[in-house]
Amino acid sequence: MREFKNKWQVKYKCEKEENKLSNPLRNNKLVAKQSSERTAGGIVGAASHGLPVYIGLLVVANGSITEVLVLANGSITEVLVLANGSITEVLVLANGSITEVLVLANGSITEVLVLANGSITEVLVLANGSITEVLVLANGSITEVLVLANGSITEVLVLANGSITEVLVLANGSITEVLVLANGSITEVLVLANGSITEVLVLANGSITEVLVLANGSITEVLVLANGSITEVLVLANGSITEVLVLANGSITEVLVLANGSITEVLVLANEVLVLANGSITEVLVLANGSITEVLVVANGSITQVLVLANSSITQALVLANGSITQVLILANSSIREVLVLANGSITEVFVLANGSITEVLVLANSSIREVLVLANGSIREVLVLANGSITEVLVLANGSITQVLVLANSSITQVLVLANGSITQVLVLADSSIREVLVLANGSITEVLVLANGSIREVLVLANGSIREVLVLANGSITEVLVLANGSIREVLVLANGSITEVLVIANGSITQVLVLANGSITEVLVLANGSITEVLVLANGSITELMVINQTFEPNEELAQLYKEMEEAEAQLCGHGAHAHTDETKKTKPRKKPAV
Repeated sequence: MREFKNKWQVKYKCEKEENKLSNPLRNNKLVAKQSSERTAGGIVGAASHGLPVYIGLLVVANGSITEVLVLANGSITEVLVLANGSITEVLVLANGSITEVLVLANGSITEVLVLANGSITEVLVLANGSITEVLVLANGSITEVLVLANGSITEVLVLANGSITEVLVLANGSITEVLVLANGSITEVLVLANGSITEVLVLANGSITEVLVLANGSITEVLVLANGSITEVLVLANGSITEVLVLANGSITEVLVLANGSITEVLVLANEVLVLANGSITEVLVLANGSITEVLVVANGSITQVLVLANSSITQALVLANGSITQVLILANSSIREVLVLANGSITEVFVLANGSITEVLVLANSSIREVLVLANGSIREVLVLANGSITEVLVLANGSITQVLVLANSSITQVLVLANGSITQVLVLADSSIREVLVLANGSITEVLVLANGSIREVLVLANGSIREVLVLANGSITEVLVLANGSIREVLVLANGSITEVLVIANGSITQVLVLANGSITEVLVLANGSITEVLVLANGSITELMVINQTFEPNEELAQLYKEMEEAEAQLCGHGAHAHTDETKKTKPRKKPAV
């Protein structure tokens, strides 16, 4: 029999018979356990009262270690296992608490299992080679788990019935699975791999302070769930990221996802989310039961879908893609401050909906924009849509007032629809090519509507339950229809076309100050009606004017003015065929009216 004594007066014995054993590490196996009947292979320490306390165990091998088994009915202070070669299995079980378990191998480590009915202070596993499995379970709290491998790490599992302070997993190679579960709170989980990371799962019944996942290669799945709040989740990959899922029953402060490659899916219930990819981003989903401060999604490639939902307000949502953007959907139960969508390619669909007010929506595409929809239960301050190509549809609706809507296209614009239950300050629509339809409706007043097209304009419709200050329609080509209706007064309507103008209709329940219609070609019909006064109507055409009707319901018939009007008509009949001419409705008895200039 051979005995070893250290400073704690710990007695080590081997499993074999005393008269046959000459080396405590013979057969690469050491078993230590406490027994009331025999002490062979046991770790005996001072136990003044209660369960016995096992002070320490040191296992050192110049070669490999196959199995180290440490069992204690009480607590274990320190277990140290060192091997110049590989370590197959280290199993440490305590009915009480475990203070420190240190496993070091110059080669690979197959399995390290640490279980405690109480708390675990520190577990440190280091391997110059690969680590297959590290399992740490505690009925109480776990302070620190550190797993380092110069090679790959297959599985790290850390479970605590209480809180977990720190879990650190580092691999020079790839990491397959890291699972951290706590019935209480988790302070810090750090996973770093020089290669790829397959799965990182962090679950806490309480709060999670920080989760950091970094991979020089690709990251397949990161899942972070907390019944409480989550402070920070950071996921970085030099390669692609497949899925990042962050959910909290409480608040989430910051989520940052960066990939040098593509990002497939990011699902976050959070206050602040940052997603950056050097490649394409397939799906980003951000949900918050409260407010969302900032959502930033940036891709060097294309972005398929970005969905942001908040039960409260959204401060800023920024989506940028060097390629195309398929769908961006922003919904807030309260107000939305700023939404910015930029694409170097085309944008298919942008939806912004708020139960409250919307401050600013900016949509820019180097190519075409298919559909932009902005809806607010409150007021909308500014909507700006710019496309280097064509714009199919822009729809802006507000239960309150709309300050500014600006739509610019280097090509054609199909439809722009602006509706407000309150007043509309400015609507500006510009197209380098043709404009098909512009519709502006306000339950209140409309200050300014400006429609310009380098090509033709098919239809411009402006309706206000209040007054309309200015409507300006300009086309380098032809204008089919311009309709301006106001329950109040209309100050100025200006319609200019380098081609022909088919129909201009201006109707006001109040007064009309100025209507100006100019065409380089022919004008088919101009109709101006006012329940109040009409100051000026000017219709000029380089071609023919088919019909001009000006009706003022407030003017009483005047004999002298009627005679003057008759003489002007006779003079015009003599000049027929020498310039522009106008045909009026003789059945109307609301003369006199101002004669159009010829």
